[in-house]
Amino acid sequence: MKKIFTLLFSISAIASYGQITLNQSSFNSSYVGTDSTRRADSSSMNGMFPTITATTNGSWDLSTLNYNSTNFFRPRTTVSSSTFPGAAQATNMIYQINASLAYHTNVVEAFTSNSYEFLGEQISRQAIPLVSLTGSATDSLVFLAQDVVYSSPKTEIKFPATMNTSWSGTYSYQTNFNLTIAAMSLNNTPCYRKTNYTYSNAVIGWGKVRVKNGNGMPTAYMNVLMIRRMESVTDSFYIGGSPAPASLLTAFGLSQGMVSNDYKDEFVRTGEITPIAGVAYKGTTFAQNQIDYIEAHMNRLPSPTTSLFNVSKNNNFNLYPNPIVNKQFTLTTTDKTIKELRYDIININGQIVKIGSATLNSGSVTIHLDKSNPSGIYYIRLQDNNNNTTTLPFDQP
Repeated sequence: MKKIFTLLFSISAIASYGQITLNQSSFNSSYVGTDSTRRADSSSMNGMFPTITATTNGSWDLSTLNYNSTNFFRPRTTVSSSTFPGAAQATNMIYQINASLAYHTNVVEAFTSNSYEFLGEQISRQAIPLVSLTGSATDSLVFLAQDVVYSSPKTEIKFPATMNTSWSGTYSYQTNFNLTIAAMSLNNTPCYRKTNYTYSNAVIGWGKVRVKNGNGMPTAYMNVLMIRRMESVTDSFYIGGSPAPASLLTAFGLSQGMVSNDYKDEFVRTGEITPIAGVAYKGTTFAQNQIDYIEAHMNRLPSPTTSLFNVSKNNNFNLYPNPIVNKQFTLTTTDKTIKELRYDIININGQIVKIGSATLNSGSVTIHLDKSNPSGIYYIRLQDNNNNTTTLPFDQP
């Protein structure tokens, strides 16, 4: 028992987690390259998402996400325009006009001592045929090459960011395009979209989170801040300086003064501007049953070998015998609501050597280890069907 106690003390000291603070120095000077994310939606999760609760010193285990088959990419390039001095990079984004029409824009980003911020957009010339919409092969929507400067920078993260830091703002911008629709006597007619943007963000939690990497393995836990974002966009459309007619907008699936809203919780770690995980909600309540999807960052993820795990004790669970016998042991619980368990077996180096699930029978289940596991101290990390997590040590002779 003395050997186990000493090791537990050592593990607890190494695996401590604390609240992080994000400053300009928390990030690189630029992030040119391509990041990728994977998404778990209601279909891939069968509507059963991990519990997301805003809290301090939280532990969010997102390694149970089932990703769908789509990879999402975030290409970032250098900025070559005197319009945006001090820009760090531009992230390529897609503006979805309707279900069948979209264009690409590059959101220009910068880091200052006060914030990570968005300055505006760079748009290359893009000609989009409208034959599928109007039936005429000569009709087109052309976005002009342009630098779009926001009326004021959008603060994505205010520095220093820590628990209870909040920031909000408004800005507007204009996107120019030309429209050709023969049936409406429009021939390369100058048009523009006026966008008004309102946002309100706050750090509402901190702790540690882990996700599942592209190979389906849980990562080590990472220190994060939990940022809640509420954003509203209002778009209005003009032709030749006058409001676009409702009949034209309806044909495009648009409306004058069209409003769209985004509600997200994002987990942000030091050194990365792409959130390690983002939770999108369908409504303003940020309720569990309002989760639309969860997206996880797939780049530069820590493996389980880079970090040891906190040892926690749930009084409902017991493990015996300890040391174990014949490479097996029994778990028992007094909580009769627990019917299913997911578990990881972790060695002293923090490596996951086995992942499994088990069904309890009258509050008891026997776990078998692989015969190839060498002697030593191990940990079993449990997640029950109530989404409670606990980690227990055991000695394998």
